Amino acid sequence: ARLLSFGCSTGDEVASLRGYFPAARIRGIDISAGNIRECKKRRDLADDPNVDFVVASSAKSEPTSYYDAIFCMAVFRHGRLGGRDAGSCADLLDFGAFERTVTELSQCLKPSGLLVIDHSNFLFTDTAASQEFDCIRDRPRTDQDRDKTPLFGPDNLALPSPAQIGTVFRKRASERPLGAPGALNDD
Repeated sequence: ARLLSFGCSTGDEVASLRGYFPAARIRGIDISAGNIRECKKRRDLADDPNVDFVVASSAKSEPTSYYDAIFCMAVFRHGRLGGRDAGSCADLLDFGAFERTVTELSQCLKPSGLLVIDHSNFLFTDTAASQEFDCIRDRPRTDQDRDKTPLFGPDNLALPSPAQIGTVFRKRASERPLGAPGALNDD
């Protein structure tokens, strides 16, 4: 399996993924060069050649249809939005940037691959990219979620907090055009 930890911080998520998937190739991406230096130190101590880290703010440079799963945990959020009664997040976050980023992530995910997004100030289901996915797992929104990670819509305005929120999405396998090998043909 090929796994991507997007916004890997100092590598805790990558270390957890390694525990669950001992044979996987895992890449961590983070915008902070300092975080990536820390990740590389941890990797070198573990002597794990199947883990690598890169400094990047997006997945633009990642290969198309490459990853089996992408994890984005507490990445698409801003801590200063928690605990305040914000009608808008536009001064700290922008839905357009979120949508561009998840679109790039969906492009580097294999068909039938998993996209895991949790603790985000935006809903993946509000993006155009989500039309290529099925939600396969949701979870209840807790009072702590509502306080620490309020939700905002495509207009960057506050949303009422739903009782459940999708967290795991499977990218649909692309349909083969008629006449392609393995496709059903109407004869």
